[in-house]
Amino acid sequence: MAKTKTELKKMTKVQLEDYGRTVGIELDRRLKKDTLIEQLVEYETPPKVIKSVKTKPSKVKKVDVSMASIEAFINTLPAYTGKNAAAISSLILKHLAIFAGNKIAFGPKGKKEYQVTVKNKTFKF
Repeated sequence: MAKTKTELKKMTKVQLEDYGRTVGIELDRRLKKDTLIEQLVEYETPPKVIKSVKTKPSKVKKVDVSMASIEAFINTLPAYTGKNAAAISSLILKHLAIFAGNKIAFGPKGKKEYQVTVKNKTFKF
């Protein structure tokens, strides 16, 4: 569960580094404590708006991927908890080549559901 900025300020740099590892980010203790806190807050904050991303075939190497492959990737994403939208969105963006040439929309829908739409097929989790 994401910690508030106040909770993070009460932690030492070592504790911040350990907490960062538990949520999936590696922090550099050589940086100032305030910088580490800002990195954690930014990492755990879901993106404001991601309505649609359409890849440009000229910019992305075309990969023949079936809808079954896309669905298999989506099934590897972590369950949506209401607090991990940023982490899920980050994973999707890191693997954007899977969706090459397809219009994709993704993001949280309220506090109980995360939705990914590809080729007019919607996956909810």
